[in-house]
Amino acid sequence: MAEPRVLKYRVRMSRASRAAVAFLVVAISACADGPAGDREAQVSSAITGGSDTNLYPFAVSVCVQPTSNTNCNACSGTLIAPNLVLTARHCLFASVKSPTCGVDTFGAANGSETSIWVGTNPNAKQSTQGWHKSKKVFAPVGDDRACGADIALVMLDGVIASTEATPVAPVVQYPVTDHTRYATNFTAIGFGLTAGCANGSGRRRIRQEVRLRCIPGDALIPCASTVAPEEMLAGAAICPGDSGSGAYEQSSFNKGTPVVFGVNVRGADGHFGVVTRTDSWRSLIVNAALAAAADKGYAAPSWTAAVAPPVDAGVVDSGKPAVDAGRDANAPAPSPGPARGLGETCAASSECREGTCIVDGAGKSACAATCDPAAPACAADESCVAVDDIFACRKGTTKRTTREIPGSGGGCAVAVATTSRGGRAGALAMLAVAALSLARRARRRIA
Repeated sequence: MAEPRVLKYRVRMSRASRAAVAFLVVAISACADGPAGDREAQVSSAITGGSDTNLYPFAVSVCVQPTSNTNCNACSGTLIAPNLVLTARHCLFASVKSPTCGVDTFGAANGSETSIWVGTNPNAKQSTQGWHKSKKVFAPVGDDRACGADIALVMLDGVIASTEATPVAPVVQYPVTDHTRYATNFTAIGFGLTAGCANGSGRRRIRQEVRLRCIPGDALIPCASTVAPEEMLAGAAICPGDSGSGAYEQSSFNKGTPVVFGVNVRGADGHFGVVTRTDSWRSLIVNAALAAAADKGYAAPSWTAAVAPPVDAGVVDSGKPAVDAGRDANAPAPSPGPARGLGETCAASSECREGTCIVDGAGKSACAATCDPAAPACAADESCVAVDDIFACRKGTTKRTTREIPGSGGGCAVAVATTSRGGRAGALAMLAVAALSLARRARRRIA
């Protein structure tokens, strides 16, 4: 019997086609969801799409046992006083990788509180420059929740000179929901992984214009009741190593006087990140700052002072300077909040009081409402589409915005326009189909 004829195929593809297929395969494998299950809170928080920077030494690396400044598997943090660093609690204490909110808690400390190293150098993989040893750790007392209480502070054994790094103020005097002072976007700076959370940790990286998706109790962008009141959801995820990095309110960052209103702590469901609010932990932060100041004998930072309560109308204050509603007369003037409402023309997302700035179906740049691709609440003539690092309701066909966020081209930050039905899985399926289509077009049958 003659042997069956074997049909052999050889794929001949142009260099561009091979590169396209390779890119699509990498994108699919790097950004695909993991095993099914509860991914509400994954402690896997590098600034995806960030770019290297040698600036902003107040954004520090944090090394915890068993690593040290000679082999730093870095977390990140923010210098808020000359000898005090704000960071994530799960960097310092035992915790599960993917905690279940309302169930999982923090365990024992990961080593001695005097064995932590904090670095101001943009390279955390060197052991000779900018390192400072810890002296004491402050964490919530009586509250070990993995979600909501993921915040800690490290007091240093010595003082970092202002010529090396200048501290930034945490938002503790006013609520994050005060949009006459604080915008709904921020800059993230951390030392984590990049390129789809695959490699490159240990370098300081920055990503600007990250949008907040929701804030519990906020009138503009409220969160669902399932979100812990001490947390906020952001429109971009973070990778291992960026845990503890600061969320620097965008308008203050643009002015060169950044304030930090949150700590990046974990990713959530692949679409967004979770940020612990500083205003929810005012007492913890202020008490740690007072202790740090007393330890080294310097004056406590001005932000540790309590803000005067609102002045009642018609009440004469005994000779003291007048203050506006709740504002300390000695405090700096508030930054103007975002001015544009939904549907109004915009040039950047920071101008929108809520949502994000996108190009609508008519080619007009306007503020659009954000949405959840898993449960969109858009109008009948709108679709929930991916726009930069967030999902927004957009009329007409699914079309990418023409506006790009600086440094947003790396890893899973590459946004793909998806409909509300397709969601992320639909986007990945589209990538897979495109890859197969390229291969099939280039295939040639031979005997």
